[in-house]
Amino acid sequence: MTFHYANPIISYTTSPKPTGGLVTLTGDNFGDDNTLISVAYSTGDSCNVLKLATNHTVVVCDVPAGSGTLKVWATVDSLLSNVANITYLSPVLTNATNPHPSGGPMTLTGSNFGNDISIIVVWVLDVNGNRVNCTSPRFVGAELVCDMPPQPSVDMDKHIVVYVATQSNLDENQLFAYMSTTTTSMAFAQATTSALNYATTSAMHSATTSALNSATTSALHSATTSANYATTNLHSTST
Repeated sequence: MTFHYANPIISYTTSPKPTGGLVTLTGDNFGDDNTLISVAYSTGDSCNVLKLATNHTVVVCDVPAGSGTLKVWATVDSLLSNVANITYLSPVLTNATNPHPSGGPMTLTGSNFGNDISIIVVWVLDVNGNRVNCTSPRFVGAELVCDMPPQPSVDMDKHIVVYVATQSNLDENQLFAYMSTTTTSMAFAQATTSALNYATTSAMHSATTSALNSATTSALHSATTSANYATTNLHSTST
């Protein structure tokens, strides 16, 4: 009778962030010696096996940055597993600022944007289904910033789409809007009022300082004149 171990089986995988990180492979027949386990995926790279979290059933390995879905398989000694999928997490958009109607930067807050700006595309659809690109995407800290063109005459569809390679937030309902003209006018009025208040305060301070200086100079002049007069009279009396 010939005896052999059963081939490893991968039944479930966790999803890493686009920046890479730990992935857990759950299945069976992984054995109890992690030095005999290797994990590879369809790009030709390998997933660095860190440990057997649970003997025979749970393997933890470290994947590099990436996007989309990869085919993955494990080898235990010389026994090959089935092929499973590892899917990187899709971008998540939680907030977006409102650009000025004349165009300008829009700041996007969220997660899973990755760290490769060259594979990021941001756009908004108008009601006719035409794409309006938010250009020059760039990272500013943990946020994603891009530049919207001036507000078009056609209404926008209101949905912001962020693509990281082949993955997007299309299943989300993050709405877009240009800054309202009312808000813009109020901001201008507030800025103007603030500037006028500052100018008025500065002018009053300058006028007060000038008046005090003038009053001090006059008082000193008067005191000096009186002192000179008194000194002259005292001299005449003594004579």
